[in-house]
Amino acid sequence: MKFNIPGYQRKIIIVGLLSSFLLLLQGCGSGRKGITIDSDPQGADILADGKNIGKTPMQIKQDDVFPPHWYGRSYMVKGKLEIQKEGCEGVSMEVNDLVLSKDIRKNLTCKPGIIQKAPVANMPGKKKPVTQKPAAQKAVPAAIPVTVESRPAVKASSVDDEIENRLSRLKGLRDRGVISSKEYTEQRKRILESI
Repeated sequence: MKFNIPGYQRKIIIVGLLSSFLLLLQGCGSGRKGITIDSDPQGADILADGKNIGKTPMQIKQDDVFPPHWYGRSYMVKGKLEIQKEGCEGVSMEVNDLVLSKDIRKNLTCKPGIIQKAPVANMPGKKKPVTQKPAAQKAVPAAIPVTVESRPAVKASSVDDEIENRLSRLKGLRDRGVISSKEYTEQRKRILESI
C-alpha cells in the first residue's frame, strides 16, 4: 500500500507529528519541584495523613508525601497535614493541589517558657556552647560556619527593622485572611515581648 502524498504536504504532516510528540513528552515530566514545610518555632513534627515524616524545616516532593488519587472523575491530591511541637498548640490543615503548590509556613502558639529553637539533632552539625578563649589561645580558622551562636552582634537599628518587618508581614497575613485576628494578636504580643 503506497500513499501518494505530495512533498510539501508530507513535510507538513511530519512537522505536525513531531510537534505533537514533543508536546506529549512535555506532559510526562512532573511539573512539581517540591516545597518547604516550615514552622515558627522550628523543630516541630510534620505528620502527613497521621504518619510522622520529619521535622520542620523540611523539603518535600508533593507527590511522594501526598500521592494523587482518583476521586470520582478527578485525579487530585487530598490529605491532612499536621504540625505539632511539644508545649505548643498544633496546627492541622486539609491539603489539596492548591495548598501544595507553594511553600507552607505556620506559626505555632507556644506556652510561655518554651524554648523556641530546633533540636540539635535537626541541625547540620552539632553546636557546642560558645566559650571565651584567652587571648593567647585564639586562632582564626580559614572558614567559620555561621551559626546562631557565632553570629556577630547585630546593630540595634537592624533589630528594630527586623521587628518592624515581622510585624508588617504579620499584619499582611491577617489582612489577607491567612490568620485570624486572635492569632494576629497572640503573635504580635509574642514579637513585642521579645524586644
